[in-house]
Parts: sequence; structure tokens; C-alpha cells
Amino acid sequence: MEHLHSSWPLVSLVNESYWARKMFYSDWFLSMFGSQVTDAAGIGKVRSFVVDIVSERFRKHEAGDDVEETKKDMLSSWMKHGLTQTQCDAESLLALVAGSETSASVIRMTLLCLLTNPAAYRRLQETVRETLKRGDVSEPISFAQAKAIPYVKAVVYEGMRMRPGTQGTFPKIVPPQGETVQGGVFLPGGTRVGMNVPAVLRNEQVFGAHPAAFRPERWLDPQLTPAKVAEMEQATELVFGTGRWMCAGKPIALMELYKVFFELARNFEFGIANPIQPMETTCYNVYVDRNFWVWATDVAAKA
Repeated sequence: MEHLHSSWPLVSLVNESYWARKMFYSDWFLSMFGSQVTDAAGIGKVRSFVVDIVSERFRKHEAGDDVEETKKDMLSSWMKHGLTQTQCDAESLLALVAGSETSASVIRMTLLCLLTNPAAYRRLQETVRETLKRGDVSEPISFAQAKAIPYVKAVVYEGMRMRPGTQGTFPKIVPPQGETVQGGVFLPGGTRVGMNVPAVLRNEQVFGAHPAAFRPERWLDPQLTPAKVAEMEQATELVFGTGRWMCAGKPIALMELYKVFFELARNFEFGIANPIQPMETTCYNVYVDRNFWVWATDVAAKA
């Protein structure tokens, strides 16, 4: 992960700056300075890690090893659907870069918010215990089962709202003829327009009073209409982008979040190890967190 973390400042610059992206993604620049699997650090080192794993899986498959018949991971699915080794290299690298630290960042911040809001943390624990007493969930819980538990869903959406996995602006280019947007503002053709997602997620008109506070209960207010809940969910899901360029990993990310928080509450009880400075954070569009230490007690052992 350190090799990935070291790459984020440059990745952030390239993603947000049109001219930097135009230069760094050009054929001549990549041919001269692009990452290589022989690099000792950065994205090149990550690529080397990915290529080694994919190569080993293809080697076993070609040797008649039936590992792919029992594997249930994304790489196995790609192989079963006919992707070449080169295509699997590219897809695996994308999944690792785009889908690891982003989801992990939301998990860390949501857990921190829970641990610093005892009432919310206790309610999640009680919700999980009551669900387990009814005996109507599997181990581990399925995505469908977790989505059906209102407070788990509230925790997931409130956690994403508090700090999304990326702060990117997801810029788009206005069509050549220009476009008039809400409020009668005309945008000339070729204008690059991005979203200020953090501002949307702190909008009091959308999320109600005290939008800067972590309060999962805001999603369960009995006065909320279905239309209002849908508006809140749609605003929060802007963290994945929207339209044709929406994050392809959105379903997987949501599945991870739902399952993780239920299983963490099922199996462990947490406490912050350093309440004076619980976590060190730097943001390069993606948050890089360090030194988030917690105490974890096995619930079964404690019982």
C-alpha cells in the first residue's frame, strides 16, 4: 500500500488538471517516462505485483489446475468470461488502484465516527444483536440481508456522506454549442465543469439540521417522505459520479460497506487507542490515513 500511497499526489494532479493530464497521458511522455513493472516504487511496483499474481493464475490454469473452478474472486470471473492475460492485468490494476484505498477510507472514517459517537455505535451493536437473535441472517451476512436492515443502511450512507472515498470533481466538458443549466446560467462550449461533492454532502436543505454532524438517525426520521429519502440517497451517491462515467465499482463498494459494518459489529467491540490524535490524514483526492489505531475485543471471547 505504501507504493500506492506514494503515487497519489501525482495521480491527483493529473486527474484534476486538464493540461497535466494531457501531457502525462500523451504517448510520447508515457513512452519515455511511464511506469514500468521493473520500477522499485510507485505505480510501477504495484503493476509488478499485479502482473505476478495474474501470471501465476494463468500458468496454473494452462497447466490444468482447477483452481479457477473453485475461486470466487473477480480475476477468476474475468478469466472464465474469456479475458486475455493482458486484459486481466489491466482490469486487476484498475480494481486495485480505484477500489482499495477509496473503500478503505470510507470504512476508517465511518468507524471513527461511530467510536466518537457512542449512542450511534451502541445502536448499531444493538441492531446487530437483535438481528442475530432472530436468526434470519447468514454468516457472513449477504448483501441483500444487510441492505434490509434500516440502521445498517443509515450508517453506510451517513459514513459516505461524512467523508467520501474521493474528493475528485469528476470534470465534464460542455458540448460545443454550450448549455444553459439550472438558474439560467449559460456555459460556453468547451468549458470544464466539475462537482463540489463535499459541499453537496453538507447541504442543510438536502440533509436537514446539523449536516456536519455524524447522525445516522437523520435517515430514519419518520417525517421523511420516500421522495426526500431518495433525494438524500441520490445526493450521497454523487460520490460515485453519475451518468455514463459513474464508478463501475459502485455495486461492489456498497456491498463491501454493508457487509463490513455488520460483520465488524457482530464479531468485535472497538475502542480508540489514541483519543488525543486518533488518525493522521492527508488528502490527494483520495484520503491517505495513517496511525488509526484501535483496540479490538473479540465479542465471542468477551461473552
